[in-house]
Amino acid sequence: MEHPFSLEASGPVVRLETLTVSALPVGHELYPLSVLTVRSMGEGWVVTRGGGRWLARSGAWEFGGQQPGDEDTWVAGHRFTLPEALAAATAAAQQLRVRGRTAAQICADDEAASTLRNEAARAAEDLRHALRRTSAPATPPLPHNASRN
Repeated sequence: MEHPFSLEASGPVVRLETLTVSALPVGHELYPLSVLTVRSMGEGWVVTRGGGRWLARSGAWEFGGQQPGDEDTWVAGHRFTLPEALAAATAAAQQLRVRGRTAAQICADDEAASTLRNEAARAAEDLRHALRRTSAPATPPLPHNASRN
């Protein structure tokens, strides 16, 4: 049986070259700052983030400015298998700080802010109801058999 991604396969060839990893949801305003990229490079995969930083196998972030003539050694220290790259990127995404906070802290702050907004909205609604009750015309009720005017 022919491998579906071999050069001899008839039909389209699919090549996965880039994946993104973030601990924040896609629609979050800070999502673009939290994205790590896992991309195919030579015989393996590398994890990068904005500003030209590469995740080393040690877990440290390093700038991609390897020394001339030492490219292979430098890249080898930053190359992973795909499962290793995804695990490393997932762990790094959870530790990554965006504007001084981890994704967990950002999400907790968002949840606290949402709770405060909901409480404020409920208090405002309660106040509106109270104002309606107190601003209603103070007309005494009529006896059942009487009419006004």
